[in-house]
Amino acid sequence: EERRCPEGRAFGRGCKVEMRFGELVDRIEGGETRLYLTTQELPLLSGGGEALLAPPLSALREKLPLRPRLAGSLCPQSLNLWYGRTDLREGTTSGLHHDHH
Repeated sequence: EERRCPEGRAFGRGCKVEMRFGELVDRIEGGETRLYLTTQELPLLSGGGEALLAPPLSALREKLPLRPRLAGSLCPQSLNLWYGRTDLREGTTSGLHHDHH
């Protein structure tokens, strides 16, 4: 999990907080807006390359389509979960999107 840094520090740069996923969910449901789950590091496969999913998504492997309908003919290289909450008065939102990198 990552905490949004105080003003003046770059977004997504080293303000990390370790906690169990259940605690993160509880805090976000409780109204916390400065914590969020960010990109998870993909484990390396024994034959080389990276896995498609990392925890906590890998725990849901049997319930997730590896090629979601909304991806059309695209074949995902990796799937990540970004999770958080925003105060809409702050104007920080991120809708469903694909990062081209």
